[in-house]
Amino acid sequence: MGEEQSQWRKLDDTELRSLFLQAAAGEAKDADAFFNRFEYFQRLRERSYSAALDQGIKLLATCKQIEPNAYQNIHKGTPFYWIGTAAFLVHDYQTATFFFDAAVSEDIRIGADPVSKSTPALRFIQIEGNQPQQAARPLVIAMQSRIEDAIADYNNRPGRPASVDSLQLSQVRERFLRIGVSKGNEGWRSLATALISYFLEWDYRSTLIELRAGDGTAEPFFIHLFKGCVLFESLLKANPKDTPPSTASTLGAVLKHLCSRLGISPKNGSSALR
Repeated sequence: MGEEQSQWRKLDDTELRSLFLQAAAGEAKDADAFFNRFEYFQRLRERSYSAALDQGIKLLATCKQIEPNAYQNIHKGTPFYWIGTAAFLVHDYQTATFFFDAAVSEDIRIGADPVSKSTPALRFIQIEGNQPQQAARPLVIAMQSRIEDAIADYNNRPGRPASVDSLQLSQVRERFLRIGVSKGNEGWRSLATALISYFLEWDYRSTLIELRAGDGTAEPFFIHLFKGCVLFESLLKANPKDTPPSTASTLGAVLKHLCSRLGISPKNGSSALR
């Protein structure tokens, strides 16, 4: 049996438990070596992305069942990153960003930093497609291109005051995404990942709706648009410079409070999405 075949051979329950507990008691490199020996990783390399996703999740669930405390302590950044990659490639963008973010949490736990000591998962969440040393870099480059196109469309729309500079991805990265992946700001993480998955889903959902002939359910598209509205409202409420009062419980009330800062009339704000 060749070395590669041996590496991905199936383990019985006793072998799996022994190797898992041994890796959990070691360093992050030991955990990486453990998680990279299983079939889900081989399926990812073979471009069997759906199988990689299913098998990777099953592996993690099995490890957690073996010993919950060991599972809590072992560094899981590597399997989270590979599972996130597989989910991205089957167009399950919410699951992808969930696992990339989970990998960020694992990396931060062992000393990673979004600026001084970055990791592939941190580069994904910060949309740093120009940075090397990330296995999923082609995905990050594609994501960055999509979001830069959205920013360019935003900048080209009429109505922006001459005194307001064009929005740049670097500003989104430094003033929003980087805050979300910095230690102590975990509350911003849902906003950061929601922004990423929203833009990733847009083109995919648009393609699906164009393929359908005839009338029928529009559930995926309504949910996507609803997600965009919730994200927009949440971003406005999280504004540290002018946080709306707690009584502003609807998007219309939030817009009314922030109308002068947003450059819209109070009438438009008060009538929006009641």
